[in-house]
Amino acid sequence: EVFNDSVDNIYLTEEELDRIWNRPDYSARERKVVDMFFLGVDTAARYSDYSKLKLDNINDNGIIRFIQVKTNDPVMLPATTRVLDILKRNKGKAPAVCEQYFNREIKKICQKNGLTDPIYKTVSNGGKKYTITKEKWELVSSHTARRTGATNMYKAGIPTLAIMKVTGHTSESSFLKYINISKEENARMLAEHPYFMKK
Repeated sequence: EVFNDSVDNIYLTEEELDRIWNRPDYSARERKVVDMFFLGVDTAARYSDYSKLKLDNINDNGIIRFIQVKTNDPVMLPATTRVLDILKRNKGKAPAVCEQYFNREIKKICQKNGLTDPIYKTVSNGGKKYTITKEKWELVSSHTARRTGATNMYKAGIPTLAIMKVTGHTSESSFLKYINISKEENARMLAEHPYFMKK
């Protein structure tokens, strides 16, 4: 169960990502949508940026370089093997998928892969509070890829400021609001830190 003030700030866990990536029976069109989603996950970039990625953006040292469309700021980060595989599979560039089609199809793909956990949101109407429920797949969009990448980088122990260099966030407070780490997840991460293990 997930209680959230904003149902827009979901992210996919590593287990959910593995399930989606490793499914063997996608159609060619579905594979293009999956490929596009993982370009977003592995770069934590905006759709306007990851949908334009090319092999030309990657230098001989395996570093991706591009200029953010929204901010005009340069970004550099390592290319994962998966990013390289996706670009090679799609003739050296991101798959040709328009955002509207992508947003519709990625929901279907997530539903097909069992992302049905309930997400609860408390809303107010006329002074009364009530809870609405959605299944997780219903809330996945092109932006979920970026937030998923940033959140899982943070959970993997990559320093906040290093991730901010990738996402373009300029303040740590705005970045920490952006990623989706619950207090329980944060406590579990702390429990694995040497500081707490030695006590």
